[in-house]
Amino acid sequence: MRVNLASWLTVALVALVGAWMAAPVQAQKAENAYAVLIVGDESKPEIVNAEKALISEITKLLVEKDEKGAYKYSRSRSGMQVFSYHINHEREKQFCEKKLNILGEDLLFVGIISLENKLPDRVVYRLDRIVNERRAAVDVFNYAEELLAGEASVPAAPAAQPAPAKSAAPSAPAASAPAKSQASAPKAPASSAPAASTKASVKPAAKRPAAVSRPAASTSSAPVPEGKYLSCQVGAFSKEINAKDLVSQLESKGYSATYRKFERSSGSPFYRVYSGNFNNRADADAALQRLKASGFDKAILVTLDK
Repeated sequence: MRVNLASWLTVALVALVGAWMAAPVQAQKAENAYAVLIVGDESKPEIVNAEKALISEITKLLVEKDEKGAYKYSRSRSGMQVFSYHINHEREKQFCEKKLNILGEDLLFVGIISLENKLPDRVVYRLDRIVNERRAAVDVFNYAEELLAGEASVPAAPAAQPAPAKSAAPSAPAASAPAKSQASAPKAPASSAPAASTKASVKPAAKRPAAVSRPAASTSSAPVPEGKYLSCQVGAFSKEINAKDLVSQLESKGYSATYRKFERSSGSPFYRVYSGNFNNRADADAALQRLKASGFDKAILVTLDK
């Protein structure tokens, strides 16, 4: 991580993280197959402040306990890490845009990613926009708990593509505390759920599990944040005609579909295609599974503003 970000993380989170790391961690195997990803921009003060607030809320959530004294997010504590990238750094910007389809207009971004060889591989869940950092953190970690419990749908991986050179990708996370700078690894995670220890080394990531189907009648679905709804993002394109074509394909198979226009930081437009409007996660997951079964295997769940 860049020195300036490491400095404020150390100061801002030392009290909360100190108490958290001192607490005994429940015995649970950390799969290290998924992580929370935050993408910000250190050149914009408002985004830096929002990122600080989000990380603070994440840290608070991971030490919260229920009425029985058990951690509310026990799976996330032992099975999730938190990555932090910044697109004002060219190398990280290229990785986010080309590998993860995260652009400047998505900031402040928070979502869940799958990991491959300790590096972010693809986005499996995302919030379209953050209005309230507390709500955003709760929504992400509610989904993370379901994902780690095998109750949330995992989008199928897209067709294999040549992987970017490792030297061009942001580094894999180290430990919970900010790591020392390395020439080939300028970034460390914003914070990390404690796995088995607090040492700076991280065990190799486990092989990503195959797509998991959510039980049709699951009762553990977390509510969608107020003022938002869930939808399935089916595709993203630089050309509007391609977005229109995908909308037509979806409609021809009986799905509702629409697309939205966005602008990159460079000013060039791009378009995202969505299907469905859901107020609960169970219905959204079921719709995602139907889309995947119909051949739209790049679809992922997103949270959108109403």
